[in-house]
Parts: sequence; structure tokens; C-alpha cells
Amino acid sequence: MLDQGKGWIDEMLQADLTASPKQRHTNKRIMDRLRDEYGFSVAYSTLNDYLRVPRPQ
Repeated sequence: MLDQGKGWIDEMLQADLTASPKQRHTNKRIMDRLRDEYGFSVAYSTLNDYLRVPRPQ
């Protein structure tokens, strides 16, 4: 279910690398943006599992 939104999530996380710590996305904010901007619905636990995997900095 999450495969469709991985590209959008990765774009948000990439933008967070240059943002100040106060401006970075929380898991809930990512979920809200996916729903509001892209019409994509995902379970919070599924999103957390995806975001828990370490990624290159």
C-alpha cells in the first residue's frame, strides 16, 4: 500500500536535510501532507515502519 507514496515521502525527507530542526517533518505531518496534498491515505503504523528504516544522510 505504501509503495505508491514512497517517492513523495522521500522528497519530503530530502527537503528536511537542509531545513532547520524546527521545520522538519514529523511522522504525523508527513501523513497529513500525503492525505491533503496527494489524496493518499496510509495507516500511521505503516508509515512509522517505513520511516524507522535508516537511510543515508
